[in-house]
Amino acid sequence: MARALKMSQVCGDPYEVVRLIHVEKPKPGPGPGTENGVIPGTEGFGLVEEVGEGVTGFSIGQRVVPCLYAKYLSTGTQGAWQDYVVVQEEEVYAISDSISDETAAQLVANPWTAYVLLKTIAAPKGEYVISTAAGSVVGR
Repeated sequence: MARALKMSQVCGDPYEVVRLIHVEKPKPGPGPGTENGVIPGTEGFGLVEEVGEGVTGFSIGQRVVPCLYAKYLSTGTQGAWQDYVVVQEEEVYAISDSISDETAAQLVANPWTAYVLLKTIAAPKGEYVISTAAGSVVGR
């Protein structure tokens, strides 16, 4: 069995709405992965454990980052807060060994947060932009 953090509702105290559940380990294959309810998480990092039929761009043991952001926002399912995530070949990117695990896990969402803050806020020259919870590798 694999572990996943499942949300019972979108808003609320995380202690009340997020629960650790045990799920069957998903298997790669055509189409979307196993439906386990709303599993949050747009950021992740991992190693390829299995590849589906016809997948040629990745190999077992390869370091990868899944790009779950658009899929997660549109469907609310199969986020990264679980031991195993099944993704389509076009939803995952190889990561160089020179990039730390911590940095790799934050490559999908955090750079866009910084970009939006810098490009869309339009703070006057000499003023400050404050981003709360900027403790990631991007915020440091």
